[in-house]
Amino acid sequence: RIAIEHFARGGFIYQDGARLLATRLLHDVQAKATLLPELQDLFQQHPDRVIFASLPGAGQFLAPALLAKFGDDRQRFPPPASVQALAGTCPVTDQSGKRRRIKFRWACDRQFRYIAQQLAIASLRQSVSANAYWHQVRPRCRSNSHAYRCLANRWLAIAWKLWQTRQPYDQDYHLRQRLLRSSQNADPSISFTSAHDRNTREDRRYDTNESSLKRTKTHLGAVVTARLSRKPGFDKACPLTTL
Repeated sequence: RIAIEHFARGGFIYQDGARLLATRLLHDVQAKATLLPELQDLFQQHPDRVIFASLPGAGQFLAPALLAKFGDDRQRFPPPASVQALAGTCPVTDQSGKRRRIKFRWACDRQFRYIAQQLAIASLRQSVSANAYWHQVRPRCRSNSHAYRCLANRWLAIAWKLWQTRQPYDQDYHLRQRLLRSSQNADPSISFTSAHDRNTREDRRYDTNESSLKRTKTHLGAVVTARLSRKPGFDKACPLTTL
């Protein structure tokens, strides 16, 4: 009874402060609801809108946020590593003599890192290649957050390339290139002496018709399914979806 009376007195003491905070919070929520449509209209008018809107999982919130972080100046980030370092998705290598240590990057734009990591999480539901990569690196990572950060680092490199070339993301083209690189790593004897020979061999080995794209997606899906069968807890955390 004494505790209840003491709590009741405290409630009266903090009642005015709670009302003030609630009023301010309500004002901020209403202002946010008013500004979001205006931000979406501005985003729709930007010439680089298609680039970031094409990324799997970007949606109506992450796409404008990525555009705001990248900006308009292409000279600001000459290599993709500069974007990754700013977002804090890549680690820091501390090396002195024979000592070499890889550490977490603390000095970065933490808001940018949050946006990139949210993109990585959202892309798992819409991208087969992102799912395959996440399950490939997860056993080597210390936690799910570490694996998401690795995937975010990969997405930033892709977004930087699209941003520099002003091209939207093409998932079918990305799947073909991933399969091509995998086959080259498996068979190091494959080499291309010229652009003509390279195009000829690519056309012969990986035709761009619909059946080839279906085989590529099936191959990546089988890889992820095999990993999920060995690790039964992952299918609940990161469900695999098809395109």
